[in-house]
Amino acid sequence: MQAAHIPPNRLQALRQFLEEETPEPDRQVRQVAGLVGAASCSLMLLGSPGESDACMSIQAHHGPLPDAALQAAIRRGEGISGQVLARGSAVLVDDIAHSEFAALARRGTALGCSLMSAPIRVEGRVAGVINA
Repeated sequence: MQAAHIPPNRLQALRQFLEEETPEPDRQVRQVAGLVGAASCSLMLLGSPGESDACMSIQAHHGPLPDAALQAAIRRGEGISGQVLARGSAVLVDDIAHSEFAALARRGTALGCSLMSAPIRVEGRVAGVINA
């Protein structure tokens, strides 16, 4: 799997933006999408972070997303985002159609697109996932 190149200045801007004291989720996902050049971006958060069977759902998004993704309640290990939640480590896929995650993708007509999915940590615990 070949990693996509993101210029260091964009990564620094993204890091600074995500460290803001008073984040606005809708604005953040738009900015993240722009900084990494993504057509869409979503922010998924756990309903009850301390529960082992807690589900994540999309709290904010930018760009086109399938209805199934907007309405989904994802548990640890389910789909790509659920695997990122369970592992606590990011995933970067250059071509989803030719990856180990192809069967898990919810964008049937958009297969072939790249994907980044990263855990969101709050006080050392994974509280959600951001996807671009």
